[in-house]
Amino acid sequence: MWWYIDGTSENGTHAFSLIIFVGSVFSPYYSLAKKRDLQSADPENFCSFNLALYNQNKKIWTMTEFSKKHINRKKECFEVANSRIEWKNNRIEIEIDEIATPFPKRINGKITVSANKFFLYSTWLDDDKKHRWGPLAPHADVTVEFPDLNLNWSGHGYCDSNEGDEPLENPFFGWNWAKAHLEDDTVLVFYDVKQKKGRERVLPLRFFPDGSVKRIAPPPREELPSTKWFIPRFMRAEPARPAHILKNLEDTPFYSRSMLSAGLLGDRQLVMHETLNLDRYSKSLVKTLLPWRMPRID
Repeated sequence: MWWYIDGTSENGTHAFSLIIFVGSVFSPYYSLAKKRDLQSADPENFCSFNLALYNQNKKIWTMTEFSKKHINRKKECFEVANSRIEWKNNRIEIEIDEIATPFPKRINGKITVSANKFFLYSTWLDDDKKHRWGPLAPHADVTVEFPDLNLNWSGHGYCDSNEGDEPLENPFFGWNWAKAHLEDDTVLVFYDVKQKKGRERVLPLRFFPDGSVKRIAPPPREELPSTKWFIPRFMRAEPARPAHILKNLEDTPFYSRSMLSAGLLGDRQLVMHETLNLDRYSKSLVKTLLPWRMPRID
């Protein structure tokens, strides 16, 4: 399972994404352990805080994986080595103490996620009902403080959770996911999931500040330029206001994250977008590259 949190500054010049993994789905070490013995591969033995800080043309990346002896898991707090996430009333406090890769540098800071309403919404991503997803705080305020990096900003945030009973590459070819904050404080999410068995699933959802969720008519799909690694991707947008890429944040052999502008509900919106290609991730060559970005401490 994992928790996903992102945020964008008010002026759009700064952003971050944070994924906290328990049983990291992209861990080459976890993948190897499951191949050896799926039943005995303990997810808590493969945990990490994957932080990406985007500052104009600069990026900082951390994703060190730790074994079970380095974690401390309680009802309202989860610690992996020196980093921790804690629930406190109407906010989430995250303390980061990580080493950047591929160029080692200690990254210390704090992220706070505040929301007037936390959601209990959850839905299935697959026909076999083995994978669940749901936003915890689709509309949130975030503050980001990393004094050593001269980063101190606030903006809009988002938090969701994803969990499953089997490896992602078993049921899925991949997905396209997009999220946009609207001026009325609602949040649009489009989750297009391509299954290996069964139909493609589309989740076009609008999350309201009062905690309600409404399924909307999805706009048509529009092809986006392929990534540098030739991964096809698309976005849903109104034909009169087509989507275009503002900035590519991540471009890897199997995953991309981008900031887009797209026409949604009659106006142009700033969109966080990701494409995951699990066929590409499953390639042996790709998995041999992962330890360079994902070291492990036992």
